[in-house]
Amino acid sequence: VGLDCIFSKLSRLVVIAKDSYCMMRPGCGHFIFLAVIALCPMPTLTTRMINQDAVVESEGRDRFFDVTFLANANKGLVKCCCDSHSSKSAGDKLTSSKDRTGRCKVYKGTNNCPSQEASWAKGRTLRSYEHAGGRCTIAESEVHQVYQDLGSPWDYCPAVQSEYFSIAASRLGGHNNIACALGYSPQHETTTCKFASPQMGTFDPTPQCTRNEEWCPQQYPTTDYQDEPEYHATPIKPEVETGATLYYEDEPFLRATSRGQEVSYECAPGFAPQDSTVKCGNDHTFFPVPRCVLQQQPDHCAAIHGGFYGASVDAAAWGEW
Repeated sequence: VGLDCIFSKLSRLVVIAKDSYCMMRPGCGHFIFLAVIALCPMPTLTTRMINQDAVVESEGRDRFFDVTFLANANKGLVKCCCDSHSSKSAGDKLTSSKDRTGRCKVYKGTNNCPSQEASWAKGRTLRSYEHAGGRCTIAESEVHQVYQDLGSPWDYCPAVQSEYFSIAASRLGGHNNIACALGYSPQHETTTCKFASPQMGTFDPTPQCTRNEEWCPQQYPTTDYQDEPEYHATPIKPEVETGATLYYEDEPFLRATSRGQEVSYECAPGFAPQDSTVKCGNDHTFFPVPRCVLQQQPDHCAAIHGGFYGASVDAAAWGEW
């Protein structure tokens, strides 16, 4: 705008100088140059980018945010109109831009800037951003609504990768599943990308995974065999949430535990664990497979002599008659 003004004023001053024979007087050229500078105030640098971000700070004015990428992506659907000088306006070339705020507004459903000016423009006509510097900078307070109307950047909520969980990047309003590391479980299955600032959103609820202490679930016999003839005893194991738990042949009892933990297990009377410990694996099962094997103890049931009326019973192995 400053160069356009200088050239315009210069041509007018040259005519004036010729008429007054200025060109024949010493120092006249300096006079013309100083007059042009006086008539054409150079534009003031009132904006700056912060860390190459899209935030624009105007001296003594509101903070703006650059949404040019949305204006470009939605041409024909929206119009970004700015309180800035237009390169296509002859009137703007003859006036100063120092009172212009540089603030823009995004209008939906139109290809033209509306005739009704925004209140903050104080009567000045808004210009299309394409002819007013090429940038669409709106007030930060309006960014949330623009994101809701036109969509936010695809990574508005950036991806998160930690030792215990990961979550993919998301647009504003997106719902993402929380992926936990093996052995951990999410406190919430999903989280939502919500508005926090023009630059970046935040996931809510905060993704969090904790160690799953029941990664390998509790195992205990569940079949009621009391009426089945092949079993000869009903051993009982208390301390279970559902009440008494029966132990059966080759059916072990293991408490729930977390991934990677080694645990011992118990068997019904007359049986013993095949392995001293088993480990909780990635697939939520114990390995090696916990098994109970029959103990070959011929005197598992001790002999009884001198019972009632002289009765006696020889020692016997588990399950033996």
